[in-house]
Amino acid sequence: MKQNGITLFGFVLILSLVSMAALITMRIVPLYYEHYSIKTAFTSLKSLALKGQSDAPLVKLQIREALRKRFDMNNIASIKMKDIKIVLAKNGYKVSAKYQLQSHVISNIDVIMYFNDEVLVPYNVR
Repeated sequence: MKQNGITLFGFVLILSLVSMAALITMRIVPLYYEHYSIKTAFTSLKSLALKGQSDAPLVKLQIREALRKRFDMNNIASIKMKDIKIVLAKNGYKVSAKYQLQSHVISNIDVIMYFNDEVLVPYNVR
């Protein structure tokens, strides 16, 4: 009589592989969600009504304050305001940030993800 099915060793092996994939997924998905929240905050700056380019420090302060409020609202703590660069461009202000997100997976294994977000905030000359 021939027996069909999976052995105990095979079952444990498959279960451990599925568990490891689930663990890695549970650690990586929140990082991408936080990156999406940061990117959404950057994109929402396009609707910010800037009053021309005459007073650059005041406009930069206005952009930083708008970002800080959005980061506080979305509970984003992994990116600091010093990581955000604001530069005067041809049609407005270029706001960019290079940052990394890190998550502990297991034992001495961590996941580090690097991101570089950029948006052009147009100014309105009235």
